Amino acid sequence: MSSRRETRRQERKEWRKREKAERRGKSDSTSSGEAASPPREKPPSKTGFLFVGAAAIVIGAFFLLSEGENGAPAGPGVSVDAPELPMPASADMTVLVRRTIETAHGNVELDPDSSLSWGQYGEVLDAHHLFEDAVVCYRHAAALAGDSLRNRFRWNYLLATVLNATGGSDDEIDSAFATAMAIEPDYPPGHVRHGDALVRMGRNAEAAAAFERAIALDADFAMAHRNLGQVLLAEGEIDRAIEHLETSARYDPGDSVVQTSLARAYRQKGRESEAREALARSSELSPVFGVPDPIRFAVEELAVDPLSLEDRIDQAFANGDIDAAMAAMDLIEESFPDDAVTLERVGLRRLKANRKEAGIKTLEKAIALDDHRHEARLHLAAIFDENKEFDKALLHYEHVAEENPENAGLQQRIGYLYLAKNELEKGVTFLLNAAENGMEDPGLYHNLGTALDRLDRTAEAVIYFERVLALEPRNGGTHYNLGMALERLGKTERAIEHYDEAAVHAPKLPAKERADALRAANPTPGG
Repeated sequence: MSSRRETRRQERKEWRKREKAERRGKSDSTSSGEAASPPREKPPSKTGFLFVGAAAIVIGAFFLLSEGENGAPAGPGVSVDAPELPMPASADMTVLVRRTIETAHGNVELDPDSSLSWGQYGEVLDAHHLFEDAVVCYRHAAALAGDSLRNRFRWNYLLATVLNATGGSDDEIDSAFATAMAIEPDYPPGHVRHGDALVRMGRNAEAAAAFERAIALDADFAMAHRNLGQVLLAEGEIDRAIEHLETSARYDPGDSVVQTSLARAYRQKGRESEAREALARSSELSPVFGVPDPIRFAVEELAVDPLSLEDRIDQAFANGDIDAAMAAMDLIEESFPDDAVTLERVGLRRLKANRKEAGIKTLEKAIALDDHRHEARLHLAAIFDENKEFDKALLHYEHVAEENPENAGLQQRIGYLYLAKNELEKGVTFLLNAAENGMEDPGLYHNLGTALDRLDRTAEAVIYFERVLALEPRNGGTHYNLGMALERLGKTERAIEHYDEAAVHAPKLPAKERADALRAANPTPGG
């Protein structure tokens, strides 16, 4: 089972690659210098995403038929009345969406008799949820397709899917699906989508036949089994319904819809314990929606609106496809060159993808637009800090600290960096701020004590060494440093006590020698 499933997964990926490669070829031949949008990695649905090998091969060969890249017009002597070419209002669109739509619109104007130009314009509109205009384009593209089986299938199929999703005429939906599936009968998602439309029309017997055709092509198609099981359940064929629903559950154990339907079916058969178990499982799961459909996915990959691009990034990360995520980020950055908030978000996601150089550039753009982007500054500071570019790190840390003086952790880090630069006075200032803001940290106190001692502020150093020992009484290094500070202050007896503790807890330090020397020099210790 797993080997067969993996084989089909690879077949589907190869089909997607052919689809994308062909689309890139079309874009090269029809665009006016615009860069094609990067492929959008849609996650494979859990609902039966593996076609049979024969179907994948047939579909791949089908799309390489010899009509030519630009498709076929209606044919000699055939006249097709053209509708008014749609052009949606663009005032609220991003620059990239507007340009993408205008480019596709311009391709139709350049070649108004091309089925491909009209259809590709419809795909762009469809991808951006401009469904009414997309229908106009798909409908006319299908009318222009003539003898081109490739175009007749694609545009009728997409016309049917959009009309079905937006409440179009049942007759036109059924006709478009029937035309498409007669041309390409070996495309399992098409039969599932047609079946869904037939269910909505109340034509359950025809819907069941459509789902059965999908299963005959792809026995692992979980959604086809689920939908067939639901139709059979509605028609009272409970045993067959259970058979298909259980099959769907095996292929997609995470679908709550299947479990809910199984509970109903079990209950009708008097299998109460199984019904309760299925209901319990359904409450822990989520419903699976959407048909795994490479043709629809290819349309969705054309979307360059912000939400689609964000979704593309999320899915690319989920799939481990960092290049696809970065390409989508490029498009977002291009769409919002003056939006500091968006650029900050993109920059942070570039860093998440471990593309530091690109992330730094984007975050710096965000800061140039709005120097109060604190998250951007802190991430940049952390990178420069890690690279030991302390001056660059401090520039960002201090900018944030000016507006967040109560951030003790930030004050501490700035203090440490100044100590690393041997700028003791500045380092002490920030470390004192951290301590005064309530930070109780042995490392902070120890470094502060050491810096104060080096600045000859030894009495203050003693205070912070003692704070370390209050938290870590066995800290041999701090006992030793405190002993030295007390010795310089003339507190001989106390110095000896701390040297003795240091000798126990940090025997590698010369604490015993110093204690012995003090005892020898002070037979009667005083202090």
